[in-house]
Amino acid sequence: MGKKKINPVLCDTNILFEFLNGDNTIKQNLEKIGEGRIAFSVITHAEAYCGSNKDEFVHLKAFFKDHKTFHISEESSEIFNGLIQSHYNQRHRNGYQML
Repeated sequence: MGKKKINPVLCDTNILFEFLNGDNTIKQNLEKIGEGRIAFSVITHAEAYCGSNKDEFVHLKAFFKDHKTFHISEESSEIFNGLIQSHYNQRHRNGYQML
């Protein structure tokens, strides 16, 4: 028999924010699901990035790197990332550049 496929669980922006704000119920439910199964859409990335300050942005970027991202399409995600980087860099003209 083959290995059982483990499907990712797509979490919406509200779940992300509740988790990051320390909601214990959300944290426990995500722990039950398993770190390796948690995923976010590129739309959740956009919503989180747009409201973040510099420190939050850096934290979010690292957080998202550790989780699967669902793309609308690779091309649209690349376009989005370019736009959000430009927006972020204009908003924070202190020399900080998004990597």
